[in-house]
Amino acid sequence: MSFQTATRVSPDAAFAAVSSHEQEHVRNNAREAEEKGMKASSTVTVSMSMCPECGRGYVSGGKTSTVYTSKNSIEGNEDVKGNFVDITA
Repeated sequence: MSFQTATRVSPDAAFAAVSSHEQEHVRNNAREAEEKGMKASSTVTVSMSMCPECGRGYVSGGKTSTVYTSKNSIEGNEDVKGNFVDITA
């Protein structure tokens, strides 16, 4: 987890700046997982806020959540094949 000091960015450039920063986390996590023989699945959330003075929405931050799993957890393991399929839908 990392927290940055707020940085002044124009509202028009905020989404690109936050997305780019979060994508760095995704790449770093994927590289770290690969080095350890694992897979990384990341989800990026971009936060929005409203200016109390003008009512304009703006991007106020982002968060990357990552789950690490073993590359071999399912592949080649006949005992678990089909356990993750919902046939009731």
